[in-house]
Amino acid sequence: MGRGRPRIYKTPEDKAAANRAKSMRSYYNRKYAINVGRRRRYRADTSKTKPLNSAHPDAAALPNADPVNASDWLCLVNHSQTEFDCLTKGSTRAFVESLYDEYTTNNYRLDTFSKALIELRALDRTMRRCEHALLQLVGVAKEFKVAEKLGQAVRNGLNCVEEMELYASIGKEEVLEAYENHDLMHQKLDY
Repeated sequence: MGRGRPRIYKTPEDKAAANRAKSMRSYYNRKYAINVGRRRRYRADTSKTKPLNSAHPDAAALPNADPVNASDWLCLVNHSQTEFDCLTKGSTRAFVESLYDEYTTNNYRLDTFSKALIELRALDRTMRRCEHALLQLVGVAKEFKVAEKLGQAVRNGLNCVEEMELYASIGKEEVLEAYENHDLMHQKLDY
């Protein structure tokens, strides 16, 4: 009698057949979850908006999403600056005030802040990427300072809108009371 346990598979073909059988068992056990993921990916891929044939391209082309040098990162920072200025129309305080006005006129709907939060969070992620990349590429130079300044402005706007949403999620009385007492972050910002 030899040492160790007896050999299960005598040939490589037997081992491959056993592996295929194990894979099929695993697939049938997880088939529902796998197909749910496939359907979700398919819907996401097919629901992406495609430009019409007669549509004109945007005047400002999007910068490279994965820049490699400092000038490309600065181009992305400038593009983000333009998006932030378009969103806030040049004033974070006035932007949050307009959201508050919309919240009070739309029967205190909590979803008033969701679109702004989505856009600000996306800008914040982009600015954090830019800041980290520029810090690695050029150190604490003027390029990094430009990105850092815009990143701070985006984070301030994001914090103000998140604070408004937080108060709104507690209740409309809390929002109104904080607004009347000038306790909100955006009320302490300059115009």
